[in-house]
Amino acid sequence: MPNYILAITSTTDVNDDEWLLRDTLMFKELLGTTTSNHSQWIVAIHPRQLNLVVGDRRSERSPDIRDGFTVVEPIRLADTFLWLLSDMLRIIPPDGRLILVVCGHGEEYSGNILVGPDANGNNPFPPLRKESVETFIMGANLRPDQVVVLSTACYSELWASPCWTLVCGAEHDQESVSIPMSISGHYRGGFLPYSRDNPDYCKETVVAVDANDPIAFPRPTLSAAAAWMEDFRRTIGGIADKYASTSARLPTTASFQSRLKMIPAVVAHEDPRAAPITLNPVDANTIVELKELSRRVLAHHFRNTGNAVPIMKLAWIVSQGDAATLTPPQQHRLLRSLRRWSRDCARAEGIAHTLGWVTTNPSRAEEWDKPHGVREMDEAQAAGARIREEFGTSLAIHRWSLGPGSWLAAAWRAMGRPMVEEADWTRAVMLSSI
Repeated sequence: MPNYILAITSTTDVNDDEWLLRDTLMFKELLGTTTSNHSQWIVAIHPRQLNLVVGDRRSERSPDIRDGFTVVEPIRLADTFLWLLSDMLRIIPPDGRLILVVCGHGEEYSGNILVGPDANGNNPFPPLRKESVETFIMGANLRPDQVVVLSTACYSELWASPCWTLVCGAEHDQESVSIPMSISGHYRGGFLPYSRDNPDYCKETVVAVDANDPIAFPRPTLSAAAAWMEDFRRTIGGIADKYASTSARLPTTASFQSRLKMIPAVVAHEDPRAAPITLNPVDANTIVELKELSRRVLAHHFRNTGNAVPIMKLAWIVSQGDAATLTPPQQHRLLRSLRRWSRDCARAEGIAHTLGWVTTNPSRAEEWDKPHGVREMDEAQAAGARIREEFGTSLAIHRWSLGPGSWLAAAWRAMGRPMVEEADWTRAVMLSSI
């Protein structure tokens, strides 16, 4: 049963975020991966910069951290992960297993995996979004039991999805704990053990290193971690009928079970997989439509956001005359996504026309090329123009682009940010849908 492993470590801070690199090293070692097309480990900073020994140096070997990592500029890290995911999904056989390893800082409420920080301590780089990963997984038509997401990030339970089994390091409203202090402010130990000058760090129970936080945090020895990882590998080694709904397979101590738990594939309230996808390729006439829609979206639409990357990559393939290389589910999902974008562009222009809003920058919604506009949509929403409500992204209905809504918000702003009566807005929306 072949495993295909793609991992991302999104920190650039070798000092405060050492624990993220440490977990990365251990997962790479314990998953038994090698440098190949079946295993890709991308990082923003190379682990070799750590003067680090993982495990008890007196009795157990340390992982080889010299090879097998690809360093990517922070501004391109999330997009590179998605491109590699797309390439990997194209070669996974029907009996294959995809394992995604995510080590990084999670964003509260959204669960986005932050990339950074920069020199000023901020995270200005594009994050890795769960919705973007879902888009690719859904397009590949894999069963949930074929995909495992393993994340130690804060709030990582927010990555629960109908598309995969999640092994997460924190509840949806919980920070992960770490040594040394990271953004979360905690000092209480990472997922896996390590040692520098003191091999006692690898003992079963380790007292926190900061005097202000004297809580003991049980952690397994390297042997115990390896035993658990071997059991985890056996679990994901074949196509299982179902996954355990508890953390019974995780390391034995109660504290450790609360550190990492397994969540089977769950159906969200808005299930993005609800609409059935036919396995038949689109017909010749529809290919013509798909190619035209691809040409239009590639002409102006921004390409560097999480939701846009998978759509734009598939559209580019179609524009090159290679639609037949896409799987039937990819063809149909791209078609639905581009039809939704085209229809939303027309609706945005219809609403602007009805309300008397005129803009020439640009004059057409589909020519909007800026990857922003959320703030303007929220401002318009507060003034009665419920643009965010009407055009906000929702993968459940294949709405992946903020472009139409952003263009409409720009038109509202160009008219001086007018207040909009509810009756006028309702009428404009209704007429635009005819």
